[in-house]
Amino acid sequence: MIYFAAMQIIKNLRAVIWDMGGVLLRTIDWTPRSMLAKRFGMTDHELMDLVFHSDTAVKAEIGQLSYAEYWNGVMKKLGVDEKALSWFMGAFFQGDQFDWHLMKIIRYLRVRYKTGLLSNALPGTRVTLGKKYDFLDDFDDAIFSYEVGLRKPDERIYQLAARRLGIAPEEAVFIDDMPENVDGALKAGMNGLVFINESQVISEFGYLTGIENHH
Repeated sequence: MIYFAAMQIIKNLRAVIWDMGGVLLRTIDWTPRSMLAKRFGMTDHELMDLVFHSDTAVKAEIGQLSYAEYWNGVMKKLGVDEKALSWFMGAFFQGDQFDWHLMKIIRYLRVRYKTGLLSNALPGTRVTLGKKYDFLDDFDDAIFSYEVGLRKPDERIYQLAARRLGIAPEEAVFIDDMPENVDGALKAGMNGLVFINESQVISEFGYLTGIENHH
């Protein structure tokens, strides 16, 4: 499947919609997470699957489990007291870093396009982000899956994102690091770009905004 058309040839582009985890918020240092996995006798992959890809994680991402129900369930599977949740989460997310330079690029783009955030997220994400970062107001709209009962790559969540931005799906490009999520956007009628790195974004959009002169 072709994941994107060069921005230069997308007709009537009106909106750019971004994924969060793996794009704006990325794990830069895997050491804390690897140490955590080792402590519980797991591989890094097994720990990631437990937190992000289990059946209960999927349910939580569409709002069928509360913040407490989900994370207490994770603690139970690990055989750890629920009181250790704060310690566990601190270690698990310690190596994550927000890409403020990419956020600056998004702000440049917002001068010309509507901007959206579309994220598969666990309950409580909006509140947690609000306490740690200050970027959600830089988007015209931000959708977290648990709040709307839909998750990527369900075509309906992309259609919802387009409606909330007041555009047709074909007038948007969706950017995500996971090809299957970009596939979902394409099936919903959007344009799509599989995120690789910041330089790639500058290459695609720089000619429109002069971003390349600010890198």
